[in-house]
Amino acid sequence: MGYLFLETRPADGEREPGWTEGLKTAQPPLCLSHAVASAEHCGHLVKTGHVALLAESAPLYGVLGIRYQISVGGRRGLEGDEVPILYGHPQAQWFLAPQLVRTLRRVRVVELGDLVSQATSQTTARRSGCFGPAL
Repeated sequence: MGYLFLETRPADGEREPGWTEGLKTAQPPLCLSHAVASAEHCGHLVKTGHVALLAESAPLYGVLGIRYQISVGGRRGLEGDEVPILYGHPQAQWFLAPQLVRTLRRVRVVELGDLVSQATSQTTARRSGCFGPAL
């Protein structure tokens, strides 16, 4: 199956075809029930819309956070540009990173309703003792 992610739905024409492949996201992967709950109850996703992504692979890329600098008065946070920093980057030690970033690979855009229907059909089949495809 893969890893399920929800992202804010891009505006029409905002993304190029294939935009999901290699997407960097700070959103965590979700189980199906939490994805449905998020899509229904998260104010931001309800307002802007969502897109569900199913990724076969989602390796860690790096972190997203605030870079700090030592100054005469001590440490101070620097203005950020919301660009993730790669693990192993020389400046990573100066980051306060509240978010992990993953790279999504082999991604399909899916409909949550379709995934719910598939999960319901599989659960019903298991309860009835049928484990193979319907004929």
